[in-house]
Amino acid sequence: MIDIFYPNHGTISTVAGSIRGFKDGSTNDSLFNLPCCITVSNDGTLYVADFYNHRIRKISTNGILSTVTGSTLGFKDGSTNDALFHLPYCVTISHDGTLYVADTCNHKIRKISTNGIVSTVAGSTQGFKDGNTNDSLFNYPHGIAVSHDGTLYVADYGNHRIRKISAMELYPLLQDQHKDLKMEIQVLHYSIAHMLLQYHMVTYMLLIRVITELEKYQQMELYTLLQDQQKDVKMEIQMIHYSTNQVVLQSRMMVHYMLLILIIT
Repeated sequence: MIDIFYPNHGTISTVAGSIRGFKDGSTNDSLFNLPCCITVSNDGTLYVADFYNHRIRKISTNGILSTVTGSTLGFKDGSTNDALFHLPYCVTISHDGTLYVADTCNHKIRKISTNGIVSTVAGSTQGFKDGNTNDSLFNYPHGIAVSHDGTLYVADYGNHRIRKISAMELYPLLQDQHKDLKMEIQVLHYSIAHMLLQYHMVTYMLLIRVITELEKYQQMELYTLLQDQQKDVKMEIQMIHYSTNQVVLQSRMMVHYMLLILIIT
């Protein structure tokens, strides 16, 4: 029987169920067999772990009870129509609508996706082991809850422990996306390093070009200076030639003058 309690009014009323049994349909006629746990979705749908019926049931907002998955005692993953549970004790729902079930006597944590596929998240045979979800072991897991960040917490009854399953382990696709993201970051780092290398190479080439142009400019300046100096030297040489010619001319005139004096005397 599923009851509802109004704390503000102090009253309790029955939502669904009556005597022990199994029956889907209207909440007025529906039957449960030791329902142990209940969770509520964002749209107000109630999900029930119907322990001794080995089923996960739901009560819609319009008062209809139906079986989500499970039938006879057993274990089987796959479609919700074919999946089997063994005394599922608790159910919880994540923000994206995925249901998680503590499948107690199968010693497993099961998942019911929004597209109707039941799969095993963690656990196999009875025991205790932490680590990867593929290798981990539980001993009659009972309570289960999911946090806002997607972490799953499990009351591992027979192991006297509270266990947790990280969101990364719950979502293989998220793991793949995480790997892809790491790869993209590595590629981005490589691209940035490559771009920086190219930038440095371009900067170096520009620096070499500037130095070369400066050297050319300096050589041109030196050449121009040499040309100016050459002009000055040429002018000085011309002045020396002129002075020398003047000295020679004066010397000749002096010699002629001396000879003329000698001849007269």
